[in-house]
Amino acid sequence: MAVAYFRGNLIYIVCWAAFFITIMMYLTDEDIDTGIINSDSNATLNGQSEISRMFKQHIVCEKGINLTVITLNLTSQHEKGIPVSKVPDVSCPGILQNNKDAIQQAIDELNATVKVGVAPTVYKNLTNSCIEFHQTRRYIMKPTSKLEFDFPIAFDIIMYKDIEQMERLLRAIYRPWNYYCIHVDQKSGSELFEGVQGIASCLPNVETASTRIGVRWGAFSVLNANLICMRDLFKKKKWKYYINLTGQEFPMRTNLELVHILKAFNGSNNMKGTVEKAVSRRWGRQAGLEKLQLNMTMTKGEVHIVATRNFVDFVLHSNISKIFLEWVKGTAIPDETFFTALNHNPQLGVPGAYKGIPETNFHSYPFLARWKHWANRHWYPNGPCNGKWNKAICIMGIRDLHYMATDPHLFVNKLHLSFQHFALDCLEQHYFQRVLREYETKRPAINISYYEQFAFVKNHV
Repeated sequence: MAVAYFRGNLIYIVCWAAFFITIMMYLTDEDIDTGIINSDSNATLNGQSEISRMFKQHIVCEKGINLTVITLNLTSQHEKGIPVSKVPDVSCPGILQNNKDAIQQAIDELNATVKVGVAPTVYKNLTNSCIEFHQTRRYIMKPTSKLEFDFPIAFDIIMYKDIEQMERLLRAIYRPWNYYCIHVDQKSGSELFEGVQGIASCLPNVETASTRIGVRWGAFSVLNANLICMRDLFKKKKWKYYINLTGQEFPMRTNLELVHILKAFNGSNNMKGTVEKAVSRRWGRQAGLEKLQLNMTMTKGEVHIVATRNFVDFVLHSNISKIFLEWVKGTAIPDETFFTALNHNPQLGVPGAYKGIPETNFHSYPFLARWKHWANRHWYPNGPCNGKWNKAICIMGIRDLHYMATDPHLFVNKLHLSFQHFALDCLEQHYFQRVLREYETKRPAINISYYEQFAFVKNHV
């Protein structure tokens, strides 16, 4: 037992040491004095280790009889420490501007190629050397300002497949002062979990969930996976807001923009909620809440939330929350009830809860946490789904990107790696270009007053 304990702690120390050695490669004397991490080095790799050479050989495109198999080249160029994602063979700026020729060029390219995701074993092998991993993937290590550094955010990612897509999401939202919990579905193969463990081992503020469960749509497990990560993240003392994600999403706002938006939220939460469209039959087989002495109005929402640390504290530790959680376990699709009902019953004293009428709409009470296009949701004003429908949710395609270029939502759901992958590729390129501009201008390129105007910001517990 003593040997195992020593070995475990030794691995932990080595992982931390490798991480900080990577950071120190980019520190200047001035930054060491100020204590701010700097990755603005213009140095490039003059040579590649055997791992990188094998890795590049693995990802070279292979010609088929009629199609070209495309796999992501994980080796990233960078400018001032920011990854530079340049998508070959298509014009991402043209696609984002809804240029017909650019879109047709991308469609022709998609018709002539097949996208194959990077295998978990590739990530596992790459992360055998954390220095190699950082030199290859170029995670952002430097804040744009002290304001960004002093406002850490906690994220969880619930995933079950496509490690490449999850890692690209993580790389976009990653900052060394934030906190991350990744829950890998227990039903997923061991190779996927080991690949994610490898990534987490090279990023000390990223952890895999302390408990893994099998997640099934409509069951309590969807909510429970988030609660597991909530408990893990709450142990970290400094973060201000919590955002839960899935592995098939991508940010529409940079980290600096998120900081400014969340500060503008002023202690409020952002969650979807409706009483008018609530599905009462989901709760019908449970005993009434009046028997639990909880005077609550039931609302329907979604599991996706943006919530304060105090809200998470209430969820995890208050007696009201514990009683309600036990009741919700016996209902259908509890993840669409639990968070939203707590947030829209202000008489319970839930921190950040909305005091107004819980009817989400685009104009007066928007659900800003997600761009998520459901079928038959008339309050999404940006037109039809231009990708494809999957279980009544739009899988975004390249023709949807021009909406996202100026849309105020925080994250987009959903993107599929196997469907029109240029949508993710171009969104990623656009994202890092905006991050680079922030490092040059030291300010976000958004209108903060837009986020300050809503009733949920001004009228909350």
